[in-house]
Amino acid sequence: MQMGNYTLEHRPKKGGGGIGYHLNEIRHAFGLLRTARAFGADIAFLDTGSMPIHTMFLFRLFGIRWYQSCIISYGPHIFRRPGAARALCGGWTDSSGAIGVSPECEKQVRMEAPNLHYSIVQVRAQFRSDYFA
Repeated sequence: MQMGNYTLEHRPKKGGGGIGYHLNEIRHAFGLLRTARAFGADIAFLDTGSMPIHTMFLFRLFGIRWYQSCIISYGPHIFRRPGAARALCGGWTDSSGAIGVSPECEKQVRMEAPNLHYSIVQVRAQFRSDYFA
């Protein structure tokens, strides 16, 4: 989908179980990187739902700044265990920036990565039916 100067792409992922699942996740990450390079992208917004956190550094290796997208916050059952949210949020210090959808998202990221060198921009999603046509 084109939105002004931006190209947005969402593609389905293959399922699978066990090692096949992880291989499909890595293959999907490389596919996203290949597409970003083909479009000449200079930034990418990524989250752990689109690709594994340990593959996001590849974008930086190819000169594409990546921004972490935090679209959920974790409940108290996660934050009661020290470091549990860090394992889920991971990768914050390698990204060029972040967007979040709520003050709670930003609060949790700051708790787990207090030394971030960038701000977290909050973006409130608004429903527009033409985006889903």
